[in-house]
Amino acid sequence: MKKEYDWHTERCLMIYELMNAKNSLEFSKILMKYFEGLYDKVKYAKNVLKI
Repeated sequence: MKKEYDWHTERCLMIYELMNAKNSLEFSKILMKYFEGLYDKVKYAKNVLKI
């Protein structure tokens, strides 16, 4: 079962992971992972709200 985090917790996790990135490639992979999730949330919200 996937845990649901609130927005603040997710943002803190992203910042923590970015601070611990070893190089720029790892940094961009982490950013992509989080922005993909954000894109899915926006798409879901648009479908629910019929925007």
